This record gives sequence, C-alpha cells and structure tokens, in this order.
Amino acid sequence: MSDYDDLDPEIAELMGIQRSVDKENVEQEKKPSFQALFGGAPETEESGAHEVDLKRASFPPITKSYSDQAVSKILLNREFYHNVINFGKDEGIRLHKLLTAFIKTQDNQERSMYRNKMISAYWNFLSNLIPLLDSGSEEILYNVRFGVVAPNLLGKELALLLSRVFVKNETGEPIYYFDEWLKQVAYGNIKPSAVDETRNLGKKSDARVESQISATQASLRAAKDIIKVKMHERDNLEKQIQSLFTNILQHSNSYIDPELEDPYSDAQLEFLSRIQQFIVGLKNIDREIKSGFSELNRHSDKIDKLRVETGVSVEKVSQIDDKTMSAEFDSTKQMAKMCVGRRGNHLPVLMAQYFKADQINLGTRENIIKILTEIEQLDQGLFERRYRQEVYRIVPYIILMPCYGDRGICWEPFDKFNRATSRGRIAVPMYPKDLRVAVISAVADLRWQVAKEKAAHYWMEEGLTGGYYQWSITQKLKGNIKDYFIEDYILWINKESKGIQKLERNVRKVFWRHIPFPQEIKDDLKNRGFVYSELAKKDFNRSISDGY
Repeated sequence: MSDYDDLDPEIAELMGIQRSVDKENVEQEKKPSFQALFGGAPETEESGAHEVDLKRASFPPITKSYSDQAVSKILLNREFYHNVINFGKDEGIRLHKLLTAFIKTQDNQERSMYRNKMISAYWNFLSNLIPLLDSGSEEILYNVRFGVVAPNLLGKELALLLSRVFVKNETGEPIYYFDEWLKQVAYGNIKPSAVDETRNLGKKSDARVESQISATQASLRAAKDIIKVKMHERDNLEKQIQSLFTNILQHSNSYIDPELEDPYSDAQLEFLSRIQQFIVGLKNIDREIKSGFSELNRHSDKIDKLRVETGVSVEKVSQIDDKTMSAEFDSTKQMAKMCVGRRGNHLPVLMAQYFKADQINLGTRENIIKILTEIEQLDQGLFERRYRQEVYRIVPYIILMPCYGDRGICWEPFDKFNRATSRGRIAVPMYPKDLRVAVISAVADLRWQVAKEKAAHYWMEEGLTGGYYQWSITQKLKGNIKDYFIEDYILWINKESKGIQKLERNVRKVFWRHIPFPQEIKDDLKNRGFVYSELAKKDFNRSISDGY
C-alpha cells in the first residue's frame, strides 16, 4: 500500500497522484490532447553569461518568448508529485501532509494556518533537493526553478505555458533561474551573495589575509576586463587601417600615358590622414594595454605573496564548500522574502489560484530582456559605469525567484572589491501581478544604490540621491526614502516618458537632470506641455554655461 492510498480520490486527482488501487483504471484514462506537443528533455548547460563583456552595447532582440512546442513532458507525468516528495525525504513527507490538509479543509482559518506552516516546510524540503540539482531529474528542475510540487495544482493552461519556457540560456545575458543561480555559485563561477564571504581559517590574521586576496583578485579581474576592451578597440582600428590601405594601394593608369600611374587621389590623401590619426590612437591604446598588464603582474605577485603568508593554495582559495552553498541558499531565501514583502503571499508552492497562465507577466528570461530593453531605451544611463574616464555598460546579475512578489529588489549594486567592472545583483519575482512594474522597481533600486555609493559620504547632498533627499526633507516624508524614489521612478518610466504628468514638480526636475530621457523623447515632450518646455530651456541654458 502506498503512502498516498488513504487520500480521497478527489484530492489525489487534484495532486496528480496515481494510487495503486486505481492503477488499471488510470492507465486506461485518455491522455490530455496537448501531450503531443511535448518534445525532448531540457538542457542545462550555461553559456558563460557570468563573465562581464564590456563590449556589449545592448540586449539581444527577442524574436520568441516561448517555444512553439513544449520542451518537456515531465508535467504530464502522473508520478511527478510522488517522485518530488520522495526526493525531499522526511521534509517531503511533512510537506505532503500539510499540502493534503490545506487542500482538503474547507475552513478559511484552517486553510490560512496550513498555508503558513507550508512556507517553512517547503523551504526545508527544498534544502534537501538543492544538492540533487545535478542529478538530471526533471522533477527537481521544475520544482526548484518554478516551485512546481504537483502539476495538477497548476491547471492545464499554466502547466502548458511552463512547459514551453526555454530551458537553456541562449541569450548570453546574466539572467538566471533559481536553480541555475545556485549551480553557478556552487561551481565557483559567481561569488556567493553572503555578506561575510571570508572563510574561517582558524586565525583572524589568516581571515584578514584571505580578505585581501579576494580584494586583489577583484582588482585583477577589473584590469583584465579593461585589457579586453582595449584589445577590442585595437582590433577595430586595425581593421579600419587595413581597409584604408586596401583603397590606398589601388592605382589607376594615367590617361596621359598608360605606362604611368596617377598620383594619390583626394580621397586617398584623406585616407592617409585618417591612417595617421588611427596610428596615434593605436599608440595610446597600446600604452593602456601595457599599463593593464603591469597591473595584472602587480596584482598577481601580491596574491602569490599573500598565499605564501597563509599557506593557502589556489585550489583551496577557489573551492566552494557546503557552508558557502548553504549560505547562498539562505541569501536567496531572503531575496524572495524581500520581493514578496511583509503583506504578500509567501507560499513558494505554485498554484493556479494564485497565478493564472499569463504569457506577458510570467517572469521568464525572455520577458525580462524585453522589459529591460524598453527601460534602457528610456533610461540610457541605467547600466553605465564610469572608470578612468571611460563609460562601460555592465548589466547586473538578475535572479528569477519563484515567488508571488510584486516588486523586484537590488541585493547589491556591485562587488565591494571591484566597483569598476563587477556586476550588481537584483532579484525579480516570477509570478507578479505586473511583471513590468516588478522589473522597473528592481532597476530603480539598483539606480538608487549605485548613485548612493557613487556619492559616498555626500549622498544626501550630491547627484541623484542628494537632489531627491533634499526634496524629501521639504515634504517631511516618513519611512525609507528609497521606497518613495522607486515609486516615482516607476511613474517616470511608465507615465512621464509619455507626457503624462504624475510626478511632483521638483521630483521631475531631479529626474530630468539626473535620469534624462533620450534627446528625441525630450524634444517630443517639450512640445507637449509647459513644464517640459521649461525643463528643456534649462537644459539649453546649462549647455552653454560652465559645469553642465
């Protein structure tokens, strides 16, 4: 007799559980008509998106948000629930009992009680599945990635929609599903999100030295990233010079005497002048590359010296242990709580009653990229970072959390040891009411934290945060000022960009100055209202004065 044979037939059917007493009848049941849509198993290989590519100028175009056919038939497997629960061992049995009671009860108070108990039970259950992510089990993949415990709790439409989500990251962007993120940290490709990342080596001095090693490694990575950019610039100039030389080397015969060749044409003389300019540029780039290699050598020598002091090998420093993995799981759990908020639905189990099948608002990788592309077209400086007089575009890590939250959050704006070229970290809920608002709130949080870190001790006086803070004082706002900023940023992107005036006048001034729309949008807005016309005039006055 199975552990599930004592369930009511209706409950068992809802969970998709195949009871042994009904085995013959179940096998004879007609399969759902959409089963024919399902194809092969998903792939889990990553494309190296964790590495920063400073040459990327924009997101790739998304031609398809979902596969035309479902990529897996696992959500049709009647043993899905049984297998997932068994993977969770004792915690799985506890979750099973709570889920059964939750579905069976008709009392609202009891239902609320069981739901609250399921929250902690599910996270404990999930901690038993995390070490099995590399097992190849599709049940574990869909459970960790989407929060699917029982496919029949999804309903036919949502189950079909989830089955059509692209599994593999073909975009090259640092956007990760929950399971992918944990695996990347476990592999050592991404640093853990824990605040204290130094391991206890037994002595405070050893921990201090290893912290210095981490900081120096970050500086080394930054120098390497800059060298890659300069190499790319050098390649571009060399190709242009090669193309110009090809034109210069072409000589036509003189019409006066066919045995003679004409002198350089005006165009060829212009090409020679441009080549001279390019050569100067190549010399400057070469000087910067040499400087970069000097930094690499200096940082590498320092790391070797620090390792000799502690006796720590390269393998030991880069090793990811179980404690690090557990800490990352706890960090992502906290990210999910922050996305949901105090009053939100913290139940991590995906059910159709809490999220309907919505192709637009399901937080898939492709949907996120579409929304980020739209936001960046309005806020072109969103991912820009200045370093040594250069501006680089660095997209943060984006973690897709399987939760019902309505707001995305920024966990950190960048690596504290590498402010130049490291990625920040933001988390976005996969099942919000409005995915666009969830993504905008996440990048607004990023915008605020980057500006605050940039201004350092003067964040209340200078730049974006300073201007907004000074306004908040006049309004006597209570609570976290950042929360007000995020709400205003959402209005800035969704409303003000279309000429719909929703912001307070002084807030609009701050945003117009520090989070400007592209010039073509500004030109359009200045003809759509007096307030925008005045802001455009101030832009012009600043452009002809010093210090703009």
